[in-house]
Amino acid sequence: KVYYFVLKPAVGVVTMVEGSKSASIIRLEGHNDAVLSVCPMVLDNACGLKPKSRISPQEDILYSMDRDTIICWSERDQRESFQMKHRGRGEITVAFVIWHQSLIVTGHDDGRVCLWNADSSDKVTSSALKSAVSAIVIAHARQSARLVASDFSGQIAIWNLSLLARNPTILSLEGVVNGYHDHEDY
Repeated sequence: KVYYFVLKPAVGVVTMVEGSKSASIIRLEGHNDAVLSVCPMVLDNACGLKPKSRISPQEDILYSMDRDTIICWSERDQRESFQMKHRGRGEITVAFVIWHQSLIVTGHDDGRVCLWNADSSDKVTSSALKSAVSAIVIAHARQSARLVASDFSGQIAIWNLSLLARNPTILSLEGVVNGYHDHEDY
């Protein structure tokens, strides 16, 4: 079993062999700020990875994000593979990785949602939400996929990821709904 934890400006990875009382611990250092999110690779048999991705299915990798940097780590080599810098306003508040499309989705404190292509570092941005993004998920249907994000005001935005595959420069917004968000739920 592998456990991931945040060590302020670093990521800790603990690997435990089942039936053993020992564990290996590695510390991945490279962030200048507190790490906000850690996304380890999760492959399901239905998805796999894009064949031309710079993310190899044989590699144990994970992404970590601080307020303005996304780092891809090779756990096997215990080093940074590459990083992408977020420049401009709006710090990263939440992140989600769509492994089979090599996409990293970040939500920001100004309401923007950004999709980063891990292979090219290209970024597509949407400003559909108006306050800090609090959650990001992907919803799969038979022939399509939707990206869903919510903000602290209660708004929920839905984008069509299937159309993004056809035109990677446009994130097609399907709609925004107003919900209710009780800040005391936390």
